[in-house]
Amino acid sequence: MIRIAFLYYRYIFNKKMILIFCILILSYTFSMLYSSGIFDGFSYIDMYRNEYRILYVDEFVVLTKLISVIFSVFVVILLNRESCLDIAKYIVDRPIRRLHLVLGRIITTVLVTLITVSLFFLIFLIINLFLTPYVFDKEMFISLYKGISLQVLTYTFITFLVMSIFPNIFLTFIPIVLFWYMEINISRDLITTSDFIKIIYEYIPNLVKLDGSYALLHSELNYILTIVILFLTSIFLNIKKDIK
Repeated sequence: MIRIAFLYYRYIFNKKMILIFCILILSYTFSMLYSSGIFDGFSYIDMYRNEYRILYVDEFVVLTKLISVIFSVFVVILLNRESCLDIAKYIVDRPIRRLHLVLGRIITTVLVTLITVSLFFLIFLIINLFLTPYVFDKEMFISLYKGISLQVLTYTFITFLVMSIFPNIFLTFIPIVLFWYMEINISRDLITTSDFIKIIYEYIPNLVKLDGSYALLHSELNYILTIVILFLTSIFLNIKKDIK
């Protein structure tokens, strides 16, 4: 199974994909540098440290969530292309191999997306430590990392589920639309007054700014359960599919 996962990893990171990934990281780095305010001068941002710090964190959360979710959906699409699925014809010789194939795709996607999220946080940390006067406590950093990671994993498995039921690349807009819908309705007033939005936030994680800090609205265990259900359902549906 590990060899299958490595095979999918090699499939994703071809020369073109490596170039796209490098451009993504460089663009993200420049965006975070700009958001940090360092182009305004260290002395100036030091005078308005608190204001710039709040803006920096807000931009980091929004940008990291957006890029990470879209990138995870993109990776799932790549691993569900016909050319990728054709690999099964050459390595599936018994039923257990089909399970290994599905798990290999999932493991590859999870690792690639979590590594990408970790890189984004590393960039945030390096810029903060060496180029800005801002001070962040470790608990906040860990809380943001866990929240965004849970969100990205949830959308990864939602996309897997959509592709398992409707093997059509155009229907992958469903997770993206859901993400935007939650971002548009991120206000505490909207969440508490709308039963529909409240239900969505109960099962799908999204960091919300409450009293000046970001937090998930429900327990992490609640969202982990959602991920496990999506994970198991995706495996079941993929195994049931006939390999052409």
